[in-house]
Amino acid sequence: MDMIKNNMDGLDSVGQLRALLPAGIQRPVANTMNFALLRIEADFAVFEGAPERSIYNPIGSLHA
Repeated sequence: MDMIKNNMDGLDSVGQLRALLPAGIQRPVANTMNFALLRIEADFAVFEGAPERSIYNPIGSLHA
């Protein structure tokens, strides 16, 4: 689903992400970094993930 090309309802970015959640569609970056968007609101988002060593920064930690 390409929400940019097929945004006939004129959804904003939060609306686009909300529309993807019921379908279980994650954005490519979520697959790359092994995390999932669980909930999105206008002022916050909830993610769950299990990052792999390949995305750690050079000192061996993650940025939150």
